[in-house]
Amino acid sequence: MADAPAALSQGSLIRGLIGALGGLVLYRLITSFLETVLVGTNSDTRPEDFAAYYAVLGRPGVAATKLALDSVVAVLAGYMAARLAAERELTFGALAAAVTTAELAWQHFGGEFAGATPWWMRTGLLLTTAPAMLAGAWVRGRARLADDAAAVEASEKPAP
Repeated sequence: MADAPAALSQGSLIRGLIGALGGLVLYRLITSFLETVLVGTNSDTRPEDFAAYYAVLGRPGVAATKLALDSVVAVLAGYMAARLAAERELTFGALAAAVTTAELAWQHFGGEFAGATPWWMRTGLLLTTAPAMLAGAWVRGRARLADDAAAVEASEKPAP
């Protein structure tokens, strides 16, 4: 498994927390940028206020595209959180996923513009983001294990 049972040192814990924070920030930056581009390309004019912005974002095609893009970005963010953490990939990927999911829940169900987007998009984001981030962290964990195994195998071979 990608998570090693050994205890974390203080440096590893700090690096893992930085990884989780990095995954969260990466997710928010990329999804915000892609959402802005998506809304801008699907409106005739630049939305002047939040109501116009969310009116475009609430269109079924735009909302479905956002849901798909955010899921792909979540895989990338989970992978990068695990890569920055360098060990215990699933643990710190799960931390990033939990914080991201909590932030999405607040934004889409308790924020000022909570009802501005379709319910199915909001629910879909909550249901797909955490598993996608964990999938990215799992992939990174498997890659690290494969690299470690290859390094051990290479060190055991006699040099010609």
